Amino acid sequence: MNTDEKYDFSVSGISKALNISTTDLTKWSRQLYDDIFELNSAEPELFKTEGKKFDLNFEAFTEYANLTLWLNFTPRKDEIFKFDFLNARLRFSMFYVEEVDHEFWDGKNSITVFLGTHKPNTYRSLLHDKALFYHLIGIIESFPSQSALDERLIRFYPH
Repeated sequence: MNTDEKYDFSVSGISKALNISTTDLTKWSRQLYDDIFELNSAEPELFKTEGKKFDLNFEAFTEYANLTLWLNFTPRKDEIFKFDFLNARLRFSMFYVEEVDHEFWDGKNSITVFLGTHKPNTYRSLLHDKALFYHLIGIIESFPSQSALDERLIRFYPH
């Protein structure tokens, strides 16, 4: 690409440059993304690079995406993980590491990372742990939403 020229990477700009309709470009790009995710699920070794293998589970509100990737670092809880590739699928590209699970099975280690869009709140986590410690809520007790749990914690600890 010539650095003196300006390029339009919008759907309309790309469709104009390729001389195809925006409808076709949108449809084909969606199919391409679906194919990449299916291929990653079926044959993750094709995506192997340097580093350790990680199964990444992304959640953005009600949408999910799973990918197996090799990373040169181990994501840590509460870190920010920015992955622009997911923006087209989840309409979100910045995630927080919620949990990192290490599983040892049959002599092999697997690492699963759960990522979400909710910013970590250490104070809320401490209140939740305190409520669990004092048996004010059960460890397997479920809540219909985060806000329902928040309301209950506020009742336990008003200040």
